[in-house]
Amino acid sequence: MTDEDGPPRMTSPISFKPDGPAGKLWELLRRNRQFRADVDRLSRFRVGTESPLHSVRLRALNGASTFLREVQVRNEFAHLAFQWLVPQPIFIEEHKAPRNDPEAQTQGAISWETIRLGHGITPDPRHESWQWFTSKRRPQVSAESRANHAGWPMRWGPRVLRRVVRGLSEDPYSFDYIQEWVDWFAAHTFSVNSAWPETPPGFRRDWESLWRRISGAEERPRLTKLNRGWSPSAITARARREIREANRYILNLVADLELERLGKAGMTAPAIPTGGGHFRRYRRFRLKLSSAEEVGLTLFDLTQNRQLVELPVLLSRKAARQALRALETEITQSLPKVHELLGTQRAWESYLAVEPFREGGTADLGKAMGQFFRSRVRAHHLSGSGVSSGGIARWLDNGTLRPLSSHATKAEADERSSIEQAVSQAATDDRQRSRQIEDWVRFLDVLAAATYPTFDTKQLSQKTPHRGTLGGERTHRKPKEA
Repeated sequence: MTDEDGPPRMTSPISFKPDGPAGKLWELLRRNRQFRADVDRLSRFRVGTESPLHSVRLRALNGASTFLREVQVRNEFAHLAFQWLVPQPIFIEEHKAPRNDPEAQTQGAISWETIRLGHGITPDPRHESWQWFTSKRRPQVSAESRANHAGWPMRWGPRVLRRVVRGLSEDPYSFDYIQEWVDWFAAHTFSVNSAWPETPPGFRRDWESLWRRISGAEERPRLTKLNRGWSPSAITARARREIREANRYILNLVADLELERLGKAGMTAPAIPTGGGHFRRYRRFRLKLSSAEEVGLTLFDLTQNRQLVELPVLLSRKAARQALRALETEITQSLPKVHELLGTQRAWESYLAVEPFREGGTADLGKAMGQFFRSRVRAHHLSGSGVSSGGIARWLDNGTLRPLSSHATKAEADERSSIEQAVSQAATDDRQRSRQIEDWVRFLDVLAAATYPTFDTKQLSQKTPHRGTLGGERTHRKPKEA
Protein backbone atom coordinates (compact mmCIF):
# COMPACT_ATOMS: atom_id res chain seq x y z
CA MET A 1 0.00 0.00 0.00
CA THR A 2 1.44 3.42 -0.95
CA ASP A 3 1.24 6.72 0.90
CA GLU A 4 -1.51 7.86 -1.47
CA ASP A 5 -3.65 4.92 -0.38
CA GLY A 6 -3.90 6.34 3.14
CA PRO A 7 -3.16 4.62 6.44
CA PRO A 8 -3.52 0.86 6.55
CA ARG A 9 -6.58 -0.75 8.06
CA MET A 10 -6.05 -1.15 11.77
CA THR A 11 -6.47 -4.57 13.29
CA SER A 12 -7.21 -5.06 16.97
CA PRO A 13 -3.98 -5.02 19.00
CA ILE A 14 -3.36 -7.50 21.76
CA SER A 15 -5.34 -6.31 24.78
CA PHE A 16 -3.52 -5.29 27.94
CA LYS A 17 -4.86 -3.09 30.73
CA PRO A 18 -2.01 -0.76 31.77
CA ASP A 19 -1.71 0.35 35.38
CA GLY A 20 0.62 3.35 35.08
CA PRO A 21 0.73 6.56 33.01
CA ALA A 22 3.80 5.50 30.99
CA GLY A 23 2.23 2.17 30.04
CA LYS A 24 -1.08 3.84 29.19
CA LEU A 25 0.70 6.26 26.90
CA TRP A 26 2.32 3.43 24.94
CA GLU A 27 -0.98 1.54 24.71
CA LEU A 28 -2.64 4.69 23.33
CA LEU A 29 0.14 5.54 20.90
CA ARG A 30 0.29 2.07 19.35
CA ARG A 31 -3.43 2.30 18.62
CA ASN A 32 -3.03 5.54 16.67
CA ARG A 33 -3.61 4.66 13.01
CA GLN A 34 -1.38 7.40 11.60
CA PHE A 35 1.46 6.32 13.88
CA ARG A 36 1.11 2.73 12.71
CA ALA A 37 1.15 3.90 9.10
CA ASP A 38 4.30 5.93 9.68
CA VAL A 39 6.02 2.92 11.26
CA ASP A 40 5.53 1.23 7.89
CA ARG A 41 6.79 4.38 6.18
CA LEU A 42 10.00 4.39 8.22
CA SER A 43 10.42 0.65 7.54
CA ARG A 44 10.48 1.42 3.82
CA PHE A 45 13.12 4.06 4.43
CA ARG A 46 15.23 1.51 6.29
CA VAL A 47 14.96 -0.91 3.37
CA GLY A 48 16.25 1.89 1.15
CA THR A 49 19.24 2.50 3.43
CA GLU A 50 20.30 -1.11 2.86
CA SER A 51 20.30 -0.77 -0.95
CA PRO A 52 23.56 -1.51 -2.82
CA LEU A 53 23.10 1.77 -4.74
CA HIS A 54 24.68 4.76 -3.02
CA SER A 55 22.11 7.23 -4.41
CA VAL A 56 19.22 5.12 -3.09
CA ARG A 57 20.85 4.78 0.34
CA LEU A 58 21.50 8.51 0.58
CA ARG A 59 17.98 9.43 -0.51
CA ALA A 60 16.44 7.02 2.01
CA LEU A 61 18.69 8.23 4.83
CA ASN A 62 17.94 11.88 4.11
CA GLY A 63 14.21 11.16 3.93
CA ALA A 64 14.23 9.23 7.21
CA SER A 65 16.39 11.86 8.93
CA THR A 66 14.08 14.70 7.89
CA PHE A 67 11.01 12.72 8.92
CA LEU A 68 12.40 11.75 12.34
CA ARG A 69 13.58 15.28 13.09
CA GLU A 70 10.11 16.58 12.32
CA VAL A 71 8.58 13.98 14.65
CA GLN A 72 11.07 14.74 17.44
CA VAL A 73 10.10 18.42 17.40
CA ARG A 74 6.43 17.49 17.85
CA ASN A 75 6.51 14.39 20.04
CA GLU A 76 9.55 12.91 21.77
CA PHE A 77 7.67 9.76 22.72
CA ALA A 78 6.81 8.96 19.10
CA HIS A 79 10.43 9.67 18.11
CA LEU A 80 11.69 7.24 20.75
CA ALA A 81 9.18 4.60 19.67
CA PHE A 82 10.24 4.88 16.02
CA GLN A 83 13.87 4.30 17.00
CA TRP A 84 13.00 1.02 18.70
CA LEU A 85 10.28 -0.20 16.34
CA VAL A 86 12.39 0.38 13.22
CA PRO A 87 15.87 0.30 14.75
CA GLN A 88 19.18 1.28 13.29
CA PRO A 89 21.12 0.77 16.52
CA ILE A 90 24.53 2.15 17.39
CA PHE A 91 26.37 -0.06 19.88
CA ILE A 92 28.78 1.71 22.19
CA GLU A 93 31.37 0.34 24.61
CA GLU A 94 32.76 2.84 27.08
CA HIS A 95 35.74 2.16 29.33
CA LYS A 96 35.72 4.41 32.39
CA ALA A 97 38.17 4.93 35.23
CA PRO A 98 38.08 6.97 38.45
CA ARG A 99 39.54 10.44 37.99
CA ASN A 100 41.96 11.78 40.57
CA ASP A 101 39.69 14.53 41.81
CA PRO A 102 40.40 15.49 45.46
CA GLU A 103 37.37 17.79 45.65
CA ALA A 104 34.97 15.00 44.62
CA GLN A 105 36.67 12.53 46.98
CA THR A 106 36.19 14.85 49.94
CA GLN A 107 32.45 14.79 49.20
CA GLY A 108 32.40 11.00 49.05
CA ALA A 109 31.82 10.97 45.29
CA ILE A 110 33.72 9.48 42.36
CA SER A 111 34.68 11.57 39.36
CA TRP A 112 34.87 9.51 36.18
CA GLU A 113 36.71 9.86 32.90
CA THR A 114 36.31 7.89 29.69
CA ILE A 115 39.69 6.43 28.74
CA ARG A 116 38.55 4.30 25.80
CA LEU A 117 35.45 4.36 23.62
CA GLY A 118 34.27 2.24 20.71
CA HIS A 119 31.18 2.17 18.54
CA GLY A 120 29.79 0.06 15.72
CA ILE A 121 26.62 -1.02 13.99
CA THR A 122 26.63 -4.62 15.27
CA PRO A 123 26.74 -5.95 18.85
CA ASP A 124 30.10 -7.65 18.16
CA PRO A 125 33.04 -5.34 19.01
CA ARG A 126 35.22 -7.39 16.67
CA HIS A 127 33.12 -6.43 13.65
CA GLU A 128 34.82 -4.29 11.01
CA SER A 129 32.32 -1.46 11.56
CA TRP A 130 33.66 -0.80 15.05
CA GLN A 131 36.01 2.13 15.66
CA TRP A 132 38.07 2.54 18.83
CA PHE A 133 39.39 5.73 20.39
CA THR A 134 41.57 6.29 23.45
CA SER A 135 42.18 9.44 25.45
CA LYS A 136 45.46 11.25 24.96
CA ARG A 137 47.50 12.90 27.67
CA ARG A 138 46.07 16.34 27.06
CA PRO A 139 42.63 16.71 28.72
CA GLN A 140 41.05 18.30 25.66
CA VAL A 141 41.86 15.21 23.55
CA SER A 142 39.46 12.81 25.28
CA ALA A 143 38.13 9.60 23.81
CA GLU A 144 34.72 11.24 23.31
CA SER A 145 36.13 14.23 21.44
CA ARG A 146 38.20 11.99 19.19
CA ALA A 147 35.14 9.85 18.44
CA ASN A 148 33.07 12.95 17.66
CA HIS A 149 35.81 14.28 15.39
CA ALA A 150 36.10 11.00 13.50
CA GLY A 151 32.33 10.80 13.00
CA TRP A 152 29.64 8.48 14.28
CA PRO A 153 27.69 6.09 12.04
CA MET A 154 24.86 7.75 10.12
CA ARG A 155 22.07 5.85 11.87
CA TRP A 156 19.00 6.98 13.78
CA GLY A 157 19.44 4.77 16.83
CA PRO A 158 18.78 3.78 19.48
CA ARG A 159 22.13 3.86 21.23
CA VAL A 160 22.90 0.73 23.23
CA LEU A 161 25.67 1.26 25.76
CA ARG A 162 27.96 -1.08 27.63
CA ARG A 163 30.20 0.44 30.31
CA VAL A 164 33.38 -1.21 31.51
CA VAL A 165 34.90 0.16 34.71
CA ARG A 166 38.58 -0.11 35.42
CA GLY A 167 40.37 0.34 38.71
CA LEU A 168 37.50 -0.66 41.03
CA SER A 169 36.90 -4.01 42.69
CA GLU A 170 33.12 -3.48 42.51
CA ASP A 171 31.72 -2.46 39.15
CA PRO A 172 28.66 -0.16 39.44
CA TYR A 173 28.07 -0.51 35.68
CA SER A 174 28.19 -4.28 35.56
CA PHE A 175 24.93 -4.71 33.63
CA ASP A 176 25.58 -5.40 29.95
CA TYR A 177 22.89 -3.63 27.89
CA ILE A 178 24.38 -4.82 24.60
CA GLN A 179 24.04 -8.45 25.68
CA GLU A 180 20.51 -7.70 26.90
CA TRP A 181 19.72 -6.41 23.40
CA VAL A 182 21.14 -9.53 21.76
CA ASP A 183 19.32 -11.92 24.09
CA TRP A 184 15.95 -10.18 23.89
CA PHE A 185 15.78 -9.74 20.12
CA ALA A 186 16.99 -13.30 19.60
CA ALA A 187 13.77 -14.57 21.19
CA HIS A 188 11.26 -11.74 20.67
CA THR A 189 9.90 -9.34 18.07
CA PHE A 190 8.92 -5.75 18.82
CA SER A 191 6.07 -4.22 16.82
CA VAL A 192 3.07 -1.92 17.23
CA ASN A 193 1.09 -5.01 18.28
CA SER A 194 3.34 -5.56 21.32
CA ALA A 195 1.57 -4.87 24.60
CA TRP A 196 3.47 -2.90 27.25
CA PRO A 197 4.89 -5.95 29.12
CA GLU A 198 6.03 -7.44 25.79
CA THR A 199 8.19 -4.44 24.79
CA PRO A 200 12.02 -4.59 25.07
CA PRO A 201 13.38 -3.84 28.56
CA GLY A 202 15.64 -1.10 27.20
CA PHE A 203 12.68 0.56 25.49
CA ARG A 204 10.66 0.52 28.71
CA ARG A 205 13.56 2.08 30.62
CA ASP A 206 13.99 4.85 28.04
CA TRP A 207 10.22 5.39 27.81
CA GLU A 208 9.71 5.63 31.57
CA SER A 209 12.76 7.89 31.91
CA LEU A 210 11.33 10.21 29.25
CA TRP A 211 7.98 10.21 31.03
CA ARG A 212 9.62 11.11 34.34
CA ARG A 213 11.60 13.90 32.70
CA ILE A 214 8.69 15.44 30.81
CA SER A 215 6.20 15.01 33.67
CA GLY A 216 8.66 16.48 36.18
CA ALA A 217 8.66 13.35 38.35
CA GLU A 218 12.47 13.42 38.65
CA GLU A 219 12.63 17.06 39.72
CA ARG A 220 12.63 18.19 43.33
CA PRO A 221 10.88 21.40 44.31
CA ARG A 222 13.17 24.26 45.20
CA LEU A 223 12.99 27.88 46.24
CA THR A 224 14.14 30.41 43.65
CA LYS A 225 15.25 33.99 44.13
CA LEU A 226 14.87 35.26 40.59
CA ASN A 227 15.12 38.96 41.42
CA ARG A 228 18.32 38.87 43.41
CA GLY A 229 20.81 41.28 41.79
CA TRP A 230 18.58 42.29 38.89
CA SER A 231 15.22 43.78 38.08
CA PRO A 232 13.13 42.93 34.99
CA SER A 233 11.44 46.34 35.12
CA ALA A 234 14.81 48.14 35.21
CA ILE A 235 16.08 46.19 32.18
CA THR A 236 12.83 46.90 30.34
CA ALA A 237 13.12 50.64 31.10
CA ARG A 238 16.74 50.76 29.89
CA ALA A 239 15.82 48.86 26.74
CA ARG A 240 13.02 51.33 26.01
CA ARG A 241 15.42 54.24 26.38
CA GLU A 242 17.93 52.64 24.02
CA ILE A 243 15.22 51.92 21.44
CA ARG A 244 13.87 55.46 21.71
CA GLU A 245 17.34 56.98 21.22
CA ALA A 246 18.04 54.66 18.29
CA ASN A 247 14.77 55.66 16.61
CA ARG A 248 15.55 59.36 17.09
CA TYR A 249 19.03 58.85 15.66
CA ILE A 250 17.63 57.07 12.59
CA LEU A 251 15.21 59.96 11.97
CA ASN A 252 18.12 62.43 12.15
CA LEU A 253 20.12 60.37 9.66
CA VAL A 254 17.18 60.46 7.26
CA ALA A 255 17.08 64.23 7.66
CA ASP A 256 20.82 64.36 6.86
CA LEU A 257 20.20 62.61 3.57
CA GLU A 258 17.81 65.38 2.59
CA LEU A 259 20.40 68.02 3.59
CA GLU A 260 23.07 66.35 1.47
CA ARG A 261 20.68 66.26 -1.48
CA LEU A 262 20.42 70.02 -1.15
CA GLY A 263 24.21 70.36 -0.92
CA LYS A 264 24.26 71.18 2.78
CA ALA A 265 26.31 69.54 5.53
CA GLY A 266 24.79 66.84 7.66
CA MET A 267 24.17 67.55 11.36
CA THR A 268 23.96 64.06 12.92
CA ALA A 269 27.03 62.24 11.58
CA PRO A 270 29.46 64.71 9.99
CA ALA A 271 31.58 63.43 7.13
CA ILE A 272 35.17 62.42 7.94
CA PRO A 273 37.47 62.78 4.92
CA THR A 274 39.63 59.85 3.83
CA GLY A 275 41.97 59.16 0.89
CA GLY A 276 39.30 58.94 -1.76
CA GLY A 277 36.10 60.06 -0.13
CA HIS A 278 34.50 59.99 3.27
CA PHE A 279 32.67 57.73 5.68
CA ARG A 280 30.39 58.36 8.58
CA ARG A 281 30.93 57.45 12.19
CA TYR A 282 27.66 56.13 13.56
CA ARG A 283 26.70 55.86 17.17
CA ARG A 284 26.29 52.34 18.53
CA PHE A 285 23.28 51.38 20.63
CA ARG A 286 23.69 48.47 22.99
CA LEU A 287 21.87 47.27 26.08
CA LYS A 288 24.63 46.17 28.46
CA LEU A 289 23.67 43.67 31.15
CA SER A 290 25.56 42.89 34.32
CA SER A 291 26.56 39.31 35.12
CA ALA A 292 23.81 39.13 37.75
CA GLU A 293 21.26 40.29 35.19
CA GLU A 294 22.49 37.71 32.66
CA VAL A 295 22.07 34.93 35.25
CA GLY A 296 18.69 36.26 36.26
CA LEU A 297 17.42 36.31 32.68
CA THR A 298 18.64 32.75 32.17
CA LEU A 299 16.74 31.59 35.25
CA PHE A 300 13.73 33.57 34.12
CA ASP A 301 13.75 31.75 30.76
CA LEU A 302 13.90 28.40 32.55
CA THR A 303 10.73 29.23 34.46
CA GLN A 304 8.66 29.40 31.27
CA ASN A 305 7.99 25.65 31.53
CA ARG A 306 7.42 25.73 35.29
CA GLN A 307 4.48 26.49 37.49
CA LEU A 308 5.39 29.40 39.75
CA VAL A 309 4.22 29.59 43.35
CA GLU A 310 3.84 32.84 45.25
CA LEU A 311 4.55 32.57 48.98
CA PRO A 312 4.24 35.30 51.62
CA VAL A 313 7.17 36.22 53.85
CA LEU A 314 7.49 33.35 56.35
CA LEU A 315 8.83 34.22 59.79
CA SER A 316 8.26 30.96 61.64
CA ARG A 317 7.95 27.22 61.06
CA LYS A 318 4.31 27.35 62.05
CA ALA A 319 3.60 29.99 59.40
CA ALA A 320 5.46 27.91 56.82
CA ARG A 321 3.43 24.77 57.64
CA GLN A 322 0.16 26.69 57.42
CA ALA A 323 1.14 28.25 54.10
CA LEU A 324 2.19 24.90 52.63
CA ARG A 325 -1.03 23.17 53.75
CA ALA A 326 -3.08 25.88 52.05
CA LEU A 327 -0.87 25.63 48.98
CA GLU A 328 -1.24 21.84 48.85
CA THR A 329 -5.02 22.14 48.94
CA GLU A 330 -5.05 24.70 46.14
CA ILE A 331 -2.73 22.67 43.89
CA THR A 332 -4.22 19.22 44.40
CA GLN A 333 -7.92 20.08 44.23
CA SER A 334 -7.84 20.25 40.42
CA LEU A 335 -5.38 17.39 39.80
CA PRO A 336 -6.36 13.76 39.17
CA LYS A 337 -4.97 10.81 41.08
CA VAL A 338 -2.07 8.94 39.54
CA HIS A 339 -4.21 5.97 38.48
CA GLU A 340 -6.60 8.36 36.71
CA LEU A 341 -3.95 9.86 34.44
CA LEU A 342 -4.65 8.95 30.80
CA GLY A 343 -7.84 7.14 31.73
CA THR A 344 -9.20 5.37 34.79
CA GLN A 345 -9.11 1.61 35.21
CA ARG A 346 -12.85 1.34 34.51
CA ALA A 347 -12.43 3.38 31.34
CA TRP A 348 -9.64 1.09 30.15
CA GLU A 349 -11.68 -2.01 31.00
CA SER A 350 -14.53 -0.70 28.85
CA TYR A 351 -12.18 0.36 26.06
CA LEU A 352 -10.53 -3.04 25.86
CA ALA A 353 -13.88 -4.83 26.06
CA VAL A 354 -15.22 -2.90 23.04
CA GLU A 355 -11.97 -3.11 21.05
CA PRO A 356 -12.49 -6.68 19.67
CA PHE A 357 -15.68 -5.46 17.97
CA ARG A 358 -13.86 -2.69 16.09
CA GLU A 359 -12.19 -3.26 12.77
CA GLY A 360 -10.50 0.12 12.44
CA GLY A 361 -10.67 3.45 14.25
CA THR A 362 -13.56 5.58 15.46
CA ALA A 363 -15.59 5.49 12.22
CA ASP A 364 -17.18 2.18 13.16
CA LEU A 365 -17.62 2.95 16.86
CA GLY A 366 -21.42 3.10 16.74
CA LYS A 367 -21.65 -0.29 15.07
CA ALA A 368 -19.06 -1.71 17.45
CA MET A 369 -20.98 -0.43 20.49
CA GLY A 370 -24.13 -2.10 19.22
CA GLN A 371 -22.35 -5.42 18.78
CA PHE A 372 -20.70 -5.04 22.19
CA PHE A 373 -24.00 -4.55 24.03
CA ARG A 374 -25.61 -7.42 22.10
CA SER A 375 -22.76 -9.67 23.25
CA ARG A 376 -23.65 -8.85 26.88
CA VAL A 377 -27.23 -10.10 26.57
CA ARG A 378 -27.90 -13.29 28.51
CA ALA A 379 -30.98 -15.44 28.98
CA HIS A 380 -32.06 -13.77 32.21
CA HIS A 381 -32.09 -10.38 30.42
CA LEU A 382 -34.95 -11.65 28.20
CA SER A 383 -37.34 -12.54 31.01
CA GLY A 384 -40.63 -10.77 30.45
CA SER A 385 -39.96 -10.29 26.74
CA GLY A 386 -42.55 -12.86 25.74
CA VAL A 387 -40.13 -15.43 24.33
CA SER A 388 -39.97 -18.92 25.79
CA SER A 389 -37.01 -20.15 27.79
CA GLY A 390 -36.79 -23.15 25.49
CA GLY A 391 -36.49 -20.92 22.44
CA ILE A 392 -33.80 -18.85 24.17
CA ALA A 393 -31.84 -22.00 24.97
CA ARG A 394 -32.13 -23.15 21.35
CA TRP A 395 -31.02 -19.91 19.69
CA LEU A 396 -29.01 -17.79 22.14
CA ASP A 397 -25.42 -18.72 23.00
CA ASN A 398 -23.69 -16.16 25.30
CA GLY A 399 -25.15 -13.17 23.49
CA THR A 400 -24.71 -14.67 20.00
CA LEU A 401 -27.67 -15.94 17.99
CA ARG A 402 -27.09 -19.28 16.33
CA PRO A 403 -27.47 -19.16 12.52
CA LEU A 404 -30.66 -20.34 10.85
CA SER A 405 -30.11 -23.50 8.84
CA SER A 406 -31.15 -23.69 5.19
CA HIS A 407 -33.76 -26.37 5.94
CA ALA A 408 -35.33 -24.57 8.93
CA THR A 409 -39.09 -24.46 9.15
CA LYS A 410 -41.17 -21.27 9.17
CA ALA A 411 -41.91 -21.80 12.87
CA GLU A 412 -38.19 -21.99 13.65
CA ALA A 413 -37.53 -18.86 11.60
CA ASP A 414 -40.32 -16.98 13.39
CA GLU A 415 -39.05 -18.12 16.78
CA ARG A 416 -35.49 -16.99 15.99
CA SER A 417 -36.77 -13.65 14.65
CA SER A 418 -38.71 -12.97 17.85
CA ILE A 419 -35.67 -13.80 19.97
CA GLU A 420 -33.50 -11.54 17.80
CA GLN A 421 -35.91 -8.66 18.38
CA ALA A 422 -35.84 -9.34 22.13
CA VAL A 423 -32.03 -9.39 22.12
CA SER A 424 -31.91 -6.11 20.19
CA GLN A 425 -34.29 -4.47 22.64
CA ALA A 426 -32.36 -5.76 25.66
CA ALA A 427 -29.09 -4.47 24.12
CA THR A 428 -30.67 -1.06 23.45
CA ASP A 429 -31.93 -0.83 27.03
CA ASP A 430 -28.48 -1.79 28.34
CA ARG A 431 -26.86 0.82 26.14
CA GLN A 432 -29.19 3.51 27.46
CA ARG A 433 -28.41 2.57 31.05
CA SER A 434 -24.65 2.41 30.45
CA ARG A 435 -24.01 5.52 28.40
CA GLN A 436 -20.79 6.17 30.32
CA ILE A 437 -19.16 3.18 28.60
CA GLU A 438 -19.39 4.83 25.19
CA ASP A 439 -18.19 8.12 26.72
CA TRP A 440 -15.13 6.35 28.14
CA VAL A 441 -14.33 4.71 24.81
CA ARG A 442 -14.65 8.02 22.97
CA PHE A 443 -12.44 9.72 25.57
CA LEU A 444 -9.65 7.17 25.12
CA ASP A 445 -10.09 7.48 21.34
CA VAL A 446 -9.42 11.22 21.70
CA LEU A 447 -6.33 10.50 23.81
CA ALA A 448 -5.04 7.98 21.27
CA ALA A 449 -5.50 10.52 18.46
CA ALA A 450 -3.63 13.15 20.50
CA THR A 451 -0.59 10.93 21.12
CA TYR A 452 0.81 11.43 17.62
CA PRO A 453 1.13 14.68 15.68
CA THR A 454 -0.76 15.18 12.46
CA PHE A 455 1.40 16.77 9.79
CA ASP A 456 1.88 16.50 6.04
CA THR A 457 4.67 13.97 5.61
CA LYS A 458 4.66 14.45 1.83
CA GLN A 459 6.02 17.99 2.21
CA LEU A 460 8.99 16.75 4.23
CA SER A 461 10.67 15.45 1.09
CA GLN A 462 10.88 19.05 -0.12
CA LYS A 463 12.92 20.13 2.90
CA THR A 464 16.69 20.14 2.81
CA PRO A 465 18.00 17.95 5.65
CA HIS A 466 20.66 19.27 7.97
CA ARG A 467 24.21 18.16 7.51
CA GLY A 468 25.38 15.30 9.70
CA THR A 469 23.40 12.64 11.51
CA LEU A 470 20.32 12.83 13.68
CA GLY A 471 22.35 13.42 16.79
CA GLY A 472 24.38 16.19 15.24
CA GLU A 473 27.66 14.31 15.05
CA ARG A 474 30.01 14.82 12.18
CA THR A 475 29.89 12.17 9.52
CA HIS A 476 33.26 12.20 7.83
CA ARG A 477 35.49 9.27 8.53
CA LYS A 478 39.02 9.00 9.76
CA PRO A 479 41.21 5.93 9.41
CA LYS A 480 40.43 3.38 12.08
CA GLU A 481 42.84 3.47 14.97
CA ALA A 482 45.01 0.42 15.32
